[in-house]
Amino acid sequence: MSQQFDLVVYGSTSGAVATAIQAARLNRSVALISPQEHIGGIQINGLGATDIDNQVEFQNSTTVGGLSLEFHQRVSKVYNRTESLNEIVSKRIKDPEIWRFESRIAENVISDWLTEYPSINIIKSPLAESGDAVQRSGSQIQAVRLENGDLVSGKIFVEASYEGDLLASAGITWTRGREASSVYNESLAGVRHETLYRQIDVQVDPYNKPGNPSSGLLYGISDEPFGKPGDGDLHLQSYSYRLPVTDDPDNRVPFTKPDGYDPSHYELHRRYFAAGGEFYMPRKRLPGEKTDLIGSEGALSTDLLGMNDEWPVASRKRRKEILNETARFTKGLLWFISTDPAVPVRNPTNLDATRISINSTQRKNTAKSGLALGTVETSFLTTATFHTSFTFVMLDAWSQTISSQKLLHLVMAAQSLLKTPLLWHIGQLIPIASAESCEMERCTMKASFSRMDTNGVLLVLLIAHLCQRETRLSTLSRSHVLVHRMLATVLFAWSINSMPWARPVLTRPMLQLHRDSHCKMFHTMS
Repeated sequence: MSQQFDLVVYGSTSGAVATAIQAARLNRSVALISPQEHIGGIQINGLGATDIDNQVEFQNSTTVGGLSLEFHQRVSKVYNRTESLNEIVSKRIKDPEIWRFESRIAENVISDWLTEYPSINIIKSPLAESGDAVQRSGSQIQAVRLENGDLVSGKIFVEASYEGDLLASAGITWTRGREASSVYNESLAGVRHETLYRQIDVQVDPYNKPGNPSSGLLYGISDEPFGKPGDGDLHLQSYSYRLPVTDDPDNRVPFTKPDGYDPSHYELHRRYFAAGGEFYMPRKRLPGEKTDLIGSEGALSTDLLGMNDEWPVASRKRRKEILNETARFTKGLLWFISTDPAVPVRNPTNLDATRISINSTQRKNTAKSGLALGTVETSFLTTATFHTSFTFVMLDAWSQTISSQKLLHLVMAAQSLLKTPLLWHIGQLIPIASAESCEMERCTMKASFSRMDTNGVLLVLLIAHLCQRETRLSTLSRSHVLVHRMLATVLFAWSINSMPWARPVLTRPMLQLHRDSHCKMFHTMS
């Protein structure tokens, strides 16, 4: 079948959706060609925790406008928070939670939005893999042939896919991988040696038989030379499934052992844990009592490093193999962390009941289409702690978990900075993440230190930890429990006695902790 349009948009992404809607508003006929079954890109495939206003250092919500803002307004209407969003936008209030959503809500919003425009024709089919997929006249594209046999003609074509298949099929020059720093004179481009950010920071033997190079490398480890600083290569940022999970007992299903599960594929994780490495923990709360598993938040996480390197140039068959292998690895990882005795922190009751929403009611036809991999995840990994009950036990003021070693580094850094008199407001260091903590904000802004010492730094960390909405020490590893006990025992009593303003902030969370069987030491202070 042959069809003619003013504008042909190729892609399933949010950019494709925005392009189609704006063209329709300009009274143009639009073909939105979606190579995926689900339209909306990573937003409807797990990325509900946006990066809007989630940075301590700056506020970026003031840049959200146009169709992007309208999308969030439509989402907020579903959640009955339109008035709150309007106030935040008009008064330029920093509130990251207002910009978060469930992927199923985002998909419904986008679907309803598109149906408002009869001039947008949705065609669900990827490009044909034949040599005549793109028909040109000189340098101008005339039509594209799809896998379903359709021939779609248009005056203007927009490449809005993640992979750039239309771009490549049209013969446009392109590149992949990371360029060397010399290509565009970028000091931070290419291979980087000097960073430990999101890297394995413990000693792990890489060989199948420890100490025996002839036994081969563990699954997931490459023998490729690392390269010189600034070198380019063909590696990409890692892709992963961004999975919504929940600890809501009414909305959970257990992790199950996947077909083809191979315990040896997680030997690297076992040794990493044995060496004292810490696993990734979800940090952000989504509506519906959910959080999301993001592949870029741990030295070892849901990223299957290197698996996606050939994705841009792979055939459709090979891409399906990459999808299946990534899904197999991810399901196996969830099974591993919930059942393997090598995992140091595990709460089987909660973890076995945790629902992976993206694999249940949110996706009825994933077997037909497959899900979009997150193409914005990074292969530069960080160390954090994965708590299987998916609660939020935070040790620092930036809503991240930190090891005792990193705590020591933080204190040392603070000491070096505090050689000169400084004025600190605790409120500047504690993110106000919910309406519940507004009272805390008013309290903390009254306190200041003129030359804050190490105890002051630790107190800030303690307060930030205690004021999280879901504080449960039962999810901590033994070493972290000891760290918490030492900090809390010394600093809680000191802060109550010396800083009366802190009492309303600390009392409620501490009473909650008193009821925890893991916090018997706190009874001595009540």
